[in-house]
Amino acid sequence: MILRRLLTLALLTFAACPGWADLFVSSQNTNTIFRFDEATGAFIEKLIGPSAGLNSPVGMRIGPDGKLYIANQGSGVINKYDFGSGTLSVFASTTIAPTDIQFLANGNMIVSDFFGTTIQQYDITNGNSLGTFATDAGLVQPTNMLIAGNNLYVSSLGAGSVLRFNATTGAFIDTYVAAGSGGLAFPAGIQFGPDNNFYVSSLLTHQVIRYDASDAAPIDPLAPTPFVAAPTDSFPSDLLFVGNDLLIATTGGFGVLKYSGGSLSPFASHPDLLIAGQMLLYSPIPEASSLVLAGLGTTMALGLGFLRRRA
Repeated sequence: MILRRLLTLALLTFAACPGWADLFVSSQNTNTIFRFDEATGAFIEKLIGPSAGLNSPVGMRIGPDGKLYIANQGSGVINKYDFGSGTLSVFASTTIAPTDIQFLANGNMIVSDFFGTTIQQYDITNGNSLGTFATDAGLVQPTNMLIAGNNLYVSSLGAGSVLRFNATTGAFIDTYVAAGSGGLAFPAGIQFGPDNNFYVSSLLTHQVIRYDASDAAPIDPLAPTPFVAAPTDSFPSDLLFVGNDLLIATTGGFGVLKYSGGSLSPFASHPDLLIAGQMLLYSPIPEASSLVLAGLGTTMALGLGFLRRRA
């Protein structure tokens, strides 16, 4: 009876603790990484300010070591930020214009080259170049990347299409979304939604276009329709789903917009955030489910110890 009460108390206590995360947004025009509240969009701080040495930061990713890696398109440098010490260091000096970052299953980093036609690979242990990971004739100004399953999706901005590669070998698979499909022009942000559809931000048409991806292939090019019409003087640069809500990073001083329940509204902004690069969710503490499991383990240990003492 006592153990049952302890278990019930642990579940009530820990299950009531919600998981939370920070929303990071890179600012290309002010060389800053902004930190916002994931739930409300409220500005928290400039996680990395303009004096730290960033140069047109775009892509961001948390590495297998828990550090934040940042692609600085303007300087050709990949920076590494340590959350514990708050220090920014150079992870790799490249000969490319790094735009987006992803990590492979083996832990190594791949980086898109905006002024080239390749995806480059770097050794995560020392930042050394491992050469070209993926390339194709249709890969022109590769921008955002997405790994889903064993597929690597890359928005080919200059070619106006989205290409698909093998995420293990880098081998080209196919053109996933053809240029002009559904009105697509200059694709940038790419995401799979909770509805299992594929979403692409179309820079020149100021839209987010939705594609049926239930069979992991693009649907008929006539079927997709504009899903979100952003303000005409902004360009949607990146996409991020938070639950069923779609966050859209934009240029033109609109910051981050949110599409929820069929409506588009402002979400996160700052006077210095005029050209938003990419977004990233970062959870500095365990989610509620992890806390529940930890709480259950502790409670059971205490309960069993109590019962042994009584015996």
